Amino acid sequence: MNEKQMRELASCLCEFLGYTLEQLELKGKKGDIAFARQKVMAFMHSKRQMYDILTETNIGNLFNRDHSTVNHAKKVVNNICEFDKEVLAAYEKFDVYGNRCIIDIELSRSITPIEEVSAEFNCKYSL
Repeated sequence: MNEKQMRELASCLCEFLGYTLEQLELKGKKGDIAFARQKVMAFMHSKRQMYDILTETNIGNLFNRDHSTVNHAKKVVNNICEFDKEVLAAYEKFDVYGNRCIIDIELSRSITPIEEVSAEFNCKYSL
C-alpha cells in the first residue's frame, strides 16, 4: 500500500460513516465527527502489521493530527466497544466494510487493464 492508496482507504471508510475525508481532517472535536475520525484511525491502525505505511505518524498526518491522537483514538474505540454492544456491532460492520475496501484497493492495483497488456504484447511481438 502506498500513500495514495492509504488516502483512498481513508476516503472509503469516511464515506461509509457519512463523511468526507476533508470533513474529518478539519480541526474540531464535535462528538460525531470526532468519533468517526477515531473509528477510521483505529481501523487503519489495526492493519499496521499488514502494511508498513499505516504507522501512527502516517495515519495522524493524514488527518492533520499527531501520532498520539491515533493511539488515543484506538483506546477510545476499544473502550466504547467493550461497554456498548450496539457500538461494537456497528464497528464490526464497519470493519467488514473496511476489509472490503482494502481488497478493492489491492485488486485495482494488481490488475493491469487489458488495453495495456495488449498494447505491450503488440509492441514486443509485432513483425
